[in-house]
Amino acid sequence: MTTEHAGSLIALLSTAGMLFGYATPLLVSALTLHSRPQTPASWQYVFYLMAGVYAATGLIFLLKASAQSQERRWAKEMAEAGNSGCCFRRRRMKEEAEESETTEEEVF
Repeated sequence: MTTEHAGSLIALLSTAGMLFGYATPLLVSALTLHSRPQTPASWQYVFYLMAGVYAATGLIFLLKASAQSQERRWAKEMAEAGNSGCCFRRRRMKEEAEESETTEEEVF
């Protein structure tokens, strides 16, 4: 797993979870709307739908998920250079600017 995109990924998944949290009561009310009075049989579609969602997401996780650690380029460069913090980042940005033939003012 990489830390470079962790914040964006957490934000995206939190947003999706929140949207589904708002949509679920609407879906449940639509599925059980025509069944008055409420009976356990009227809820069977809701339970089957939720079981299908859990099974599908669990299967996707089992097939696609990996906890293999990914190499972090910036951490490796910092360790090799023996530096840390903003001074290293500024120097790296200068080197990248020189390689791409841009001026330092354009970088900062």
